[in-house]
Amino acid sequence: MTTRPVGESRRYDFPPLWLVPLALILGIGLIVFVSLTFGLLGLVAGLVAIFWLQRKADTYVRTRDSSEDD
Repeated sequence: MTTRPVGESRRYDFPPLWLVPLALILGIGLIVFVSLTFGLLGLVAGLVAIFWLQRKADTYVRTRDSSEDD
C-alpha cells in the first residue's frame, strides 16, 4: 500500500470498510458452492481458500483501522 499525506481523505478508498463483510460472506458462499461440486478434494481446496480469504480481509481491515489512528 502507498502512504498518504496526513489529512488526505480516505473517502475514495476501495473497497470501503462496510463492503468488506459483505464481500467476505459472498466469497465464502461461492467457495462453498464450488467446492461441494468437486467432492472431497474440492472441499479441502475450499477450506484453504476460505482461510486465505479471511486472512486477507482481516489484514485489510486492520491496516485501514491502524492508518486512521494516526
